[in-house]
Amino acid sequence: MSHLTPSERESYTKFFLGVDANGDGYLNKIEFKCLCEKLGFRLKPSKLIEMFHGVDTDNNDKITLDEFLATMPGISPVDRECANIRQMFVAADINQDGVLSSQELRGALCSVGSALQQSDIDALLARLDKDRDGKLNYEQFLEHLANRGNDAC
Repeated sequence: MSHLTPSERESYTKFFLGVDANGDGYLNKIEFKCLCEKLGFRLKPSKLIEMFHGVDTDNNDKITLDEFLATMPGISPVDRECANIRQMFVAADINQDGVLSSQELRGALCSVGSALQQSDIDALLARLDKDRDGKLNYEQFLEHLANRGNDAC
């Protein structure tokens, strides 16, 4: 896989091995779904199946590490950015409830170097929290990014 840097190859290999639950060296559709989620992709079932078959080049309903690595450059920069945004959101969601509390949002912003005061974070959350539940879901988060010029995800 000379098209990947050693660092990219190592990173993608770790993802692959981390979801190969039974250690057989292949990913089935369930493991592939888990891998996509770990990479930050949330795909509709039809898109997931389409993607699975696109990666499974020998059509044996199993994805090898080599098949997976061979497809990685095929991910568009937009899809890769969306995955990065999803990973950032998931990492900030400490209690894994699918939403960001004020404290989780503060942690996420601090991790990227923001020095906002808690009152500023609360104001941001209040502005973005369309359903007024005091938390920020992923769609609300993306809406904020779309308003800032990143609407591809």
